[in-house]
Amino acid sequence: MLAMPMLEVPGSFTMLVPDGWSATENEGTYELTKTGTDGEVHISVFDRDGSRLGDDEAAELVRQFTEGTIVKPRRGLFGRR
Repeated sequence: MLAMPMLEVPGSFTMLVPDGWSATENEGTYELTKTGTDGEVHISVFDRDGSRLGDDEAAELVRQFTEGTIVKPRRGLFGRR
């Protein structure tokens, strides 16, 4: 039985990379892609002091990410105004 490749980020995480997927790194962001598909997985590693996340800290990180990556529909899309 062949072993699955691993994505290892020392001091942060180690994960299996499933067959057919490849992993690349660019300035602290890791991208997993599967040949022949549009799907991707992005993993970012943030420097932290080890303390717990604040009450709204996780929500704020998600908000910042989605504002920078989600394209909002234009007016009139699909015939709506």
